[in-house]
Amino acid sequence: MRALLAAVLLLSTSVNAVTLRWAAQNDILTFDPHSQNHTTTLTLVMHVYESLTRYSKKYEVEPSLATSWQQISPTQWTYPTGGSSTRRERCRSTSPA
Repeated sequence: MRALLAAVLLLSTSVNAVTLRWAAQNDILTFDPHSQNHTTTLTLVMHVYESLTRYSKKYEVEPSLATSWQQISPTQWTYPTGGSSTRRERCRSTSPA
Protein backbone atom coordinates (compact mmCIF):
# COMPACT_ATOMS: atom_id res chain seq x y z
CA MET A 1 0.00 0.00 0.00
CA ARG A 2 2.81 2.42 0.86
CA ALA A 3 4.59 1.61 -2.39
CA LEU A 4 1.41 2.34 -4.34
CA LEU A 5 0.92 5.63 -2.50
CA ALA A 6 4.54 6.61 -3.15
CA ALA A 7 4.19 5.76 -6.84
CA VAL A 8 0.99 7.82 -7.14
CA LEU A 9 2.62 10.81 -5.41
CA LEU A 10 5.72 10.51 -7.57
CA LEU A 11 3.73 10.36 -10.79
CA SER A 12 1.31 13.11 -9.80
CA THR A 13 4.03 15.74 -9.34
CA SER A 14 5.35 17.19 -12.53
CA VAL A 15 8.54 19.13 -12.93
CA ASN A 16 8.95 21.13 -16.09
CA ALA A 17 12.41 22.33 -16.92
CA VAL A 18 12.40 24.99 -19.59
CA THR A 19 15.06 27.09 -21.21
CA LEU A 20 14.95 30.81 -20.51
CA ARG A 21 15.59 32.77 -23.68
CA TRP A 22 16.31 36.45 -23.32
CA ALA A 23 17.12 39.04 -25.97
CA ALA A 24 17.90 42.75 -26.01
CA GLN A 25 19.51 45.28 -28.27
CA ASN A 26 22.73 45.14 -26.28
CA ASP A 27 24.57 42.89 -23.84
CA ILE A 28 24.58 42.86 -20.07
CA LEU A 29 27.80 44.56 -19.01
CA THR A 30 28.12 43.16 -15.46
CA PHE A 31 26.15 41.86 -12.50
CA ASP A 32 28.04 44.15 -10.12
CA PRO A 33 25.25 46.42 -8.83
CA HIS A 34 27.60 49.39 -8.32
CA SER A 35 29.57 49.14 -11.54
CA GLN A 36 27.48 50.54 -14.39
CA ASN A 37 24.72 53.05 -15.05
CA HIS A 38 23.42 51.12 -18.05
CA THR A 39 19.69 50.56 -18.49
CA THR A 40 19.81 46.95 -19.71
CA THR A 41 22.30 45.97 -17.01
CA LEU A 42 20.36 47.73 -14.24
CA THR A 43 17.10 46.10 -15.33
CA LEU A 44 18.55 42.61 -15.01
CA VAL A 45 20.45 43.42 -11.81
CA MET A 46 17.09 44.32 -10.23
CA HIS A 47 16.06 40.68 -10.74
CA VAL A 48 19.20 39.35 -9.02
CA TYR A 49 19.64 41.70 -6.06
CA GLU A 50 16.97 42.96 -3.69
CA SER A 51 17.45 46.55 -2.54
CA LEU A 52 17.03 48.06 0.91
CA THR A 53 14.20 50.27 -0.34
CA ARG A 54 11.96 50.38 -3.40
CA TYR A 55 9.37 52.64 -5.00
CA SER A 56 5.65 52.09 -4.48
CA LYS A 57 3.10 52.37 -7.28
CA LYS A 58 2.81 56.05 -6.34
CA TYR A 59 6.62 56.44 -6.62
CA GLU A 60 7.07 56.86 -2.88
CA VAL A 61 10.04 55.23 -1.15
CA GLU A 62 8.98 52.19 0.88
CA PRO A 63 10.82 49.42 2.78
CA SER A 64 12.09 46.36 0.96
CA LEU A 65 14.86 44.59 2.91
CA ALA A 66 15.17 47.52 5.31
CA THR A 67 12.49 47.77 7.98
CA SER A 68 13.22 51.49 8.42
CA TRP A 69 15.95 54.04 7.81
CA GLN A 70 17.44 57.00 9.60
CA GLN A 71 20.04 59.58 8.61
CA ILE A 72 22.64 59.69 11.40
CA SER A 73 24.94 62.25 9.76
CA PRO A 74 25.03 64.16 6.46
CA THR A 75 26.83 61.22 4.81
CA GLN A 76 25.62 58.18 6.81
CA TRP A 77 22.32 56.31 6.95
CA THR A 78 21.24 53.36 9.10
CA TYR A 79 19.07 50.65 7.53
CA PRO A 80 17.95 47.98 10.04
CA THR A 81 16.89 44.82 8.20
CA GLY A 82 15.16 42.93 10.99
CA GLY A 83 17.62 40.04 10.66
CA SER A 84 16.00 38.67 7.50
CA SER A 85 18.92 39.30 5.16
CA THR A 86 22.61 38.55 4.84
CA ARG A 87 25.07 41.31 3.94
CA ARG A 88 28.29 40.68 2.11
CA GLU A 89 29.73 44.02 1.12
CA ARG A 90 33.05 45.79 1.20
CA CYS A 91 31.65 48.87 2.97
CA ARG A 92 31.20 49.52 6.67
CA SER A 93 27.67 48.86 7.88
CA THR A 94 26.03 50.56 10.84
CA SER A 95 23.06 48.18 10.62
CA PRO A 96 22.59 45.67 13.44
CA ALA A 97 23.25 42.07 12.43
